[in-house]
Amino acid sequence: MGGGMQGGTHNMQGGKGGMGKGGGKGGSGQPGRSIYCGNLPRDITPGTLASVSLGFGLLESLRFMPQQTYGFLNFVHESDAVLFWEAGQAGRVFLQQQRLNLNWAKAQPLDPSILRAVEGGATRHLQVAGISDDTTPKQLGDLFCQFGEIGSISLLHGRGAAEVHLTSISSAISAKDALHGMPVGGNAECKLQVTFTRPPEPEPNRGGGGGGGGGTL
Repeated sequence: MGGGMQGGTHNMQGGKGGMGKGGGKGGSGQPGRSIYCGNLPRDITPGTLASVSLGFGLLESLRFMPQQTYGFLNFVHESDAVLFWEAGQAGRVFLQQQRLNLNWAKAQPLDPSILRAVEGGATRHLQVAGISDDTTPKQLGDLFCQFGEIGSISLLHGRGAAEVHLTSISSAISAKDALHGMPVGGNAECKLQVTFTRPPEPEPNRGGGGGGGGGTL
């Protein structure tokens, strides 16, 4: 991969597949692993929406409506969704200083194969090593979007690596299976190393109890 490096984080809203399984607007009233998030700022990205879940638990997927003010967060474990919902009811979940309206949404049962993959370390988050220092976020986006929607891409400067955050664990699994060990630039000796990584730790002042969000992942 070549071209001039464009640093920082690149938020992606394109791609296909890998969307969350949240149903229509919230209001089922029944606890589960899927939560409707309303009153979203209109200028956010999938990665920004995902950031509000930091400290509560692992997301299986998320679904974001870019032209609307709502989306869905689907946790792996119902107990984590309950903690997030309780924080929302207490008025402690914000995004860009807007308090989010949280409600229960319907979600399909978690595929047992996804749960087994999670137990083996799978997440929505991938670290990609073996890239050149002039690789751009767009080049990585073009490569990974065939497996599902991308929340964000962050270059790890000077390390020949990047982090790619997809919007579902199933998309991340597909990308890792297809791209790990792929030759780079036609050089059989230079191969991509794609591994699962954990989501970032929440900021110290959040501690899993809600917060302002605003980052991307």
